[in-house]
Amino acid sequence: MLVRAIIDIIESVAPRSAQEEWDNSGMQVGDTGQEVNSVLLTTDVTPAVVDEAVRLGCQLIISHHPLLFHGLKQVCGQSAQAQAVEACIRHGIAVYSAHTSLDSVWGGINTRLADLLGITDYRILVPKPGAPRNANEAMFRGESGGTSCFNDRAAVSPCNLVAEREGLGIIGSLPAPMDFHSFLVHVRDTLGATYVRYTLPTPLREGSMVGFLPSLQGGGGGRLVTTVALCGGSGAEFIGEAIAQGADVYITADCKYHEFQDAGGKIALVDIDHWVSERHCREIFRDLLTPHGIDCRISQADQTPIQVLQ
Repeated sequence: MLVRAIIDIIESVAPRSAQEEWDNSGMQVGDTGQEVNSVLLTTDVTPAVVDEAVRLGCQLIISHHPLLFHGLKQVCGQSAQAQAVEACIRHGIAVYSAHTSLDSVWGGINTRLADLLGITDYRILVPKPGAPRNANEAMFRGESGGTSCFNDRAAVSPCNLVAEREGLGIIGSLPAPMDFHSFLVHVRDTLGATYVRYTLPTPLREGSMVGFLPSLQGGGGGRLVTTVALCGGSGAEFIGEAIAQGADVYITADCKYHEFQDAGGKIALVDIDHWVSERHCREIFRDLLTPHGIDCRISQADQTPIQVLQ
């Protein structure tokens, strides 16, 4: 299959038109007319991931984060980005990235994250202008409560799905209320997070408002979590929207100190590793492509760059 045919499959659900204005989703390196026998799926394109693609004989890398995002003025191996670009060119490996185009659509990063955490009756937190928050909701759900982009392909056109269901973040409900500490453990264990930073809805009496999971030890003031908002990746800009829509908890990544501080007493802010919040992009790509007979490999070299001293 040609690169362009594989791109068409991905863009039937995550079109480039859905990306944010500042983004660079789309073809990064290579020829769309290249023949592909095997595809490597990854969150990031690093030199280690490219080496893995070479070793596995993959002609195409599909990533979530664009390889070419920040300005690249030289391709001479001075940075990891330049090394990856240079290696792709040298070995004839094409790279395609679906970044906020995959974040913004029903069946993308955020709905899959909600499904993993068992959130039900969810809707988009920040719809794009003109995109309704609830449009034929049942039409977009599978029996498990997840999206039907992959389950009901024959019944629902993916192009119609993305036209009606675009925006960032998700808000929904837990099947049953959960105490705050148990919810944090659920997030950590379900997503395989190496750390969970959080604030409580009400300020702690002692110490910092920003804590790490082991310090809570079953606390949380007896508060129950019912309504959960989330945004994979860096979503601190939507904390106010999560508060306005009545979420008990907002899960995202890359929160700063003062964002934790400002959230205190308003919402429980839960911060996880950026890579952890989006690594399920690989399974989304796989579920899209394998029904078409495309050999997909999930990268083992794709790992978070953040290490935590326990």
